Amino acid sequence: MSIPDMNGGSPSRMALVIVALLASVCVAWGQATSGTILGRVADATGSPVAGVSVTVVRSETGAERKTSTAGNGEFVVPLLEAGLYKVVASRQGFQTSVREGIRLELDEKARVDLVLEVGPIEQIITVQGDASFLQPGTSSLGTLIDSNYVLDLPLNGREFLQLGLLSPGSTPPAPGSELSTQSASGLHFNGARESANNFLLDGVDNNDWFINRIVVSPSVELIQEFKVQASGYSAEFGRNGGAQILVVTRGGGNRFHGSFYEFLRNAALDAKNFFDLPGTKIPQFQRNQYGAFAGGPLFPNRTFIAAGYEGTRVRQASTRAARVPTAAEKSGDFSALGSEVLDPFTQQPFPGNRIPAERVDPIGSAIARLYPDPNRVDPQANFVAAPVGRNDIDQVSLRVDHQISKADSLFARYSFAREDSLDPFNEGVTNLPGFGSLIVGRAQSLALSETHSFSPAVLNEFRFGFNRLRREVLQENVQKDLAGTLGIGGTSRDPIDFGMPAIVVPGFDRLADNIALPIVRHDNTWQWFESMTWIRRNHSLKFGADIRRFQVNGFDHVFSRGQLIFQPTFTGYPLADLLLGLPTVAIRGLNNNPEALRAGSYNFFMQDDWRLRPGLTFNLGLRYELNSPPVDKFDQMALFDTTRRRIVRVGTEGFSRSGLRADRNNYAPRAGLSWSPGRDSRTVVRTAYGVFYDSNTLVTNSSLYFADSEQPRARFQRRLSPALAPDGGKRARGQYSRACGLRRVQRDPPGTAPQPESAPAGGRPGGRAPPHSRGG
Repeated sequence: MSIPDMNGGSPSRMALVIVALLASVCVAWGQATSGTILGRVADATGSPVAGVSVTVVRSETGAERKTSTAGNGEFVVPLLEAGLYKVVASRQGFQTSVREGIRLELDEKARVDLVLEVGPIEQIITVQGDASFLQPGTSSLGTLIDSNYVLDLPLNGREFLQLGLLSPGSTPPAPGSELSTQSASGLHFNGARESANNFLLDGVDNNDWFINRIVVSPSVELIQEFKVQASGYSAEFGRNGGAQILVVTRGGGNRFHGSFYEFLRNAALDAKNFFDLPGTKIPQFQRNQYGAFAGGPLFPNRTFIAAGYEGTRVRQASTRAARVPTAAEKSGDFSALGSEVLDPFTQQPFPGNRIPAERVDPIGSAIARLYPDPNRVDPQANFVAAPVGRNDIDQVSLRVDHQISKADSLFARYSFAREDSLDPFNEGVTNLPGFGSLIVGRAQSLALSETHSFSPAVLNEFRFGFNRLRREVLQENVQKDLAGTLGIGGTSRDPIDFGMPAIVVPGFDRLADNIALPIVRHDNTWQWFESMTWIRRNHSLKFGADIRRFQVNGFDHVFSRGQLIFQPTFTGYPLADLLLGLPTVAIRGLNNNPEALRAGSYNFFMQDDWRLRPGLTFNLGLRYELNSPPVDKFDQMALFDTTRRRIVRVGTEGFSRSGLRADRNNYAPRAGLSWSPGRDSRTVVRTAYGVFYDSNTLVTNSSLYFADSEQPRARFQRRLSPALAPDGGKRARGQYSRACGLRRVQRDPPGTAPQPESAPAGGRPGGRAPPHSRGG
């Protein structure tokens, strides 16, 4: 599918004013993805020492950052990548103090206090010890899951987001929810919806805005650590009101390191399903998950590379029980039914409860023969099948870190994931095999970052992110024109719509591909952000903005293959109505309105961490968010005008292009404090307040797509005309069968009642959309 260019909507005046204000103080845009080391240098008496040279060295790469202490002995080194560090403090007249083994975590403010002893600077005192576990200096609370947890804890399927349940206030998704099957994306935090979380991968957007699932779910082997910020987070985080889920991938270092692995699971120790047929083998279940990771230097102390691959192959049978007609019933013999089958034109039972062969409709008979024969004696569940589903996933990631100079560093990462799977059953559609769904998924994520240090107190970070998600959910028989083979006319002739029409015969399982398929989406997200950090005296100031643009191109063809419902209206038994070719209701959707949604997000923030004294810090911030209402590139959405009682295209007759009014007053203040009584920092008291906004998923706006009202509509007739023809109804029967869609109808039979028209797909008269799944 081609990718149309973006248009539709511009930032509000308020957003432009904020941009100008930020530019006036020489700041650009930003989002935190790193950590900060801060602390205080004192002499042996506890008095602060000013002018101390402080050097922070990353152990894995040798990268250095330098600063000096202020008059109160405090120092701050922001924008440090998560990893292992040592801090070196030196000043003439004092011995050099070194603190090693400091593990800086994602979005952490690690406090490292040092003491200088009087003596020659050449004499070095080294202390081994991590920073304070309590993290004084921040009012934000989060749960960090480092690589040890990620790699060592058992995970069914090795989905890293399962570890998000270790965060306080988290709950798993409701069974069967939209996101519960989408890469484990459906997590609730502190009562928020499962779609209210913001996913960031190496600091760039990793969200599918349509339903707010994660785009690339990295292998646990590629993750260095991830953090769940569920409450009280600073003003630089937003977009969603639930949790901020921050993930950092592993990079290379000065030493080569790598791993190979495979996990195997099969059915050798499995028990049979209760419904499995006796005398058969245990249904197949085999899972292979394998991969490799490697990282190291291209140029020591300067350029590092890391790469990883993971593949997953799953073959799993699913056992379902269904009810199907017997071979005799499929041929029209209902002598064993126990109730009479009536001739709809005489209202008398068929002789012997058998439909004469010449009365059987050939199309109805062909449909009935698609039912498999029973293989169980249970009359209510006389057929059991265990078709094998498949799930093939491949994922690859490449990361490069480069130290341009002591003042500049560059980072780039590209990730790609492929999924091809077959679900042998569509939940809630049918328990018969052969009518499952195919899932085709392609996900890409690109992250670029450049950090520049103007001085030890002024730093700038620029990031660019792009992600693309191709998500196609197709009917299992997409390549088979079953409607044409059966002779059912009037269905869509677009090959993407081919498959099995929905045949509903009450009392039996459906013969049907999912009526809501195919669903095809190609999503693209662009993100630009840049931040400026300014350390001034006891203030750590950060200003920034985060600009994101999103587009989705796709379609959702509902009822494109049609649906025929055979109620016991004419013969008293639904299957007999099918064999006579007499549906009660026939539905066919018109799908001529593809989606081309465009949306933008404009976010600006300022944050001040004010260290009033060594044990007391105020965290103050303000954020502004503008989420522009989504528009269609070709203005194909429509609204129902309640005044004139008709559907009106957006962008006309006084309606906006989105059908919504923009919400322009989303100011989100943040305030908190962290207090550590005493000098040992064994106790930290925190409190925080904030206003948080949540951006809606774009699937909501997809309900505003209606088919062109000028398109011709398929007709259907609800019931046989009561005026039977003098010839016993044979002519009327043929006319009715043709009108219902089993044969092509050319015109309304004379003397029949007016036939109501079916509504266009995507909406019914009155502006209500038919219930169906839109997520994909």
